[in-house]
Parts: sequence; C-alpha cells; structure tokens
Amino acid sequence: MRYDEFKNRLDYLVKRDGNMPTSDVLQAIINDKASYILNTHLIFSHIEIDKRGFTPLYFIDEYYFVRKFEIPTSDESVIDFDDFNLLNALLNLCAFEISISEKESFKIAANKSLMNYEMAINDPMLDTLEKALYHRGYAKPYRPNFAINPYYEWDEIFLNSLDTWMSDTAKYRGLSYEKFIDLFVKYQNGDEIALAREDLRDLATRIMPNRKNLKTVLENVKGMYNA
Repeated sequence: MRYDEFKNRLDYLVKRDGNMPTSDVLQAIINDKASYILNTHLIFSHIEIDKRGFTPLYFIDEYYFVRKFEIPTSDESVIDFDDFNLLNALLNLCAFEISISEKESFKIAANKSLMNYEMAINDPMLDTLEKALYHRGYAKPYRPNFAINPYYEWDEIFLNSLDTWMSDTAKYRGLSYEKFIDLFVKYQNGDEIALAREDLRDLATRIMPNRKNLKTVLENVKGMYNA
C-alpha cells in the first residue's frame, strides 16, 4: 500500500471523529504504532540477518534481528508492511491515536487484525524461530561468518539449489526461499526497494556474470515454485 492510499484510508476512518494531524505528527504516530506492532509480535517479513542495509530495532538472538519500520517519506513510498492484516492493524492503531470518541472500536479492530495475523502464521509444530522462518519462506539464504568478514557468506546449499532451479532439471523442494526469490526477481526488474538491498546486489554480482537472461529464468522459477 502506498503512503497516499494509507492517508486516504486513515482520513476516511477518522473524518467524523477527529482531524488528520500534520505530516510530521502523522509520521511520528505511524512510527510509534509500527514499533508497537514489531515489539509485541514476531513479524517474519521484518526479520533479517544482514545489518548493512537495515537498522535493528531489537535482536532476537545472536544472528537474527528485527529491523526498524521505515517511515514513508513521500506519497509514492510503500508502507513497510506487506501483509493485509498488519496494514489494517497499523491503520486502526493510528486511527485510535487520532480519534476523539471512538477509540475503543479502533483498538478492537487493530487487535482483531493482529490476532488474524498470528492465526495465519501460527503452527504448533514449529517450536523454534529457525523452523518457523524455514517453513514460512523467510529463511535467509546466507549465514554470518565473522571469521571471514563482518557480514555474511552465501550459503552454498542455496546457490546450488538456485543452480538446480535455473537449470530446470528438477524442483528443489528441501528449502523454502520463496520470499527471497521473489525479492530477487524484483531486484532484476529494477524495483527501487529491492535495489537498495546490498545482499541482493551481492548475489546478482556473483551470479550475473555467468548467467544470461537471469531475470527471465528467475521469473519462470518463481512460477514453478508457486505452482
């Protein structure tokens, strides 16, 4: 959701029960409510391992951290949540802050959206963060290796499985990297947010010199993966 759409929806929610704040105040409210969501819920799309491109909000363990919410800077900016329930929760929490007399209804709506998010990702069989990330497709295809450098080294299993996907000889089903591959496709398509990620740039630099038409191949891979 773009920032201009977010503001329009928020204005619609509170138009009979409050006035839209100034731009600076609204950004502060969004930052506060997004931080609340990230501090009280495990949001998979905000879990990272490479600190070069993100500012940590808090660390989960020695490898994984939750990155800070990126405040929208223009109407064209994309709100830094990619799940409908999270977007709806953020909208209602902001409306709760602005509202004068209908705060309780917005609080209930926000909690319901967060509950729906938890229900969507919850699986009692996934008893560790590593299993949850692996199962949900947010596992990162790199691992920290501080003996080599202060950032990470690429996981050879991922690179080998990417070769398998790209060679179209078989669909490697042992790893769940759908989220990352989707971002990599966006990187190849010139997506502004994906282009800002140093990890994607590093992978492209490694693979692109030896691969032709990588964008087309990866798009086909994405289709295979989602089939």
